[in-house]
Amino acid sequence: MCTSLLDPKKKLYVISSDEDEREKYRMREKARLDAASALATAELKGKVEGERVAKLEIAKNALQNGMSSEIVSGITGLSVEEIELLKY
Repeated sequence: MCTSLLDPKKKLYVISSDEDEREKYRMREKARLDAASALATAELKGKVEGERVAKLEIAKNALQNGMSSEIVSGITGLSVEEIELLKY
C-alpha cells in the first residue's frame, strides 16, 4: 500500500522510526519557519518605510503652507535638520 494512503498515526510511526525522514522533516520545518520569519521582517520594514515616506510628505506640504520647521518637527516627529533638507 502507498504510504500516502496510510492513516496519520501510521504515517507518524513510519516517519519517526527513520532518522533520515526525521531529518528531512526538521529541515522542511526549519525552511518553512525561516520563510515565515523573512516575510514578517520584510512586512515590518515596508511598514516602517511607508510611515517615513508619509511623514516626509506631510512635512513637505506643511512647509509649503508656511509652517515653521520646528512646528513641522513637532507634528511629524522628524528632526528639524531632516525638515530643513526638504526646503531645498
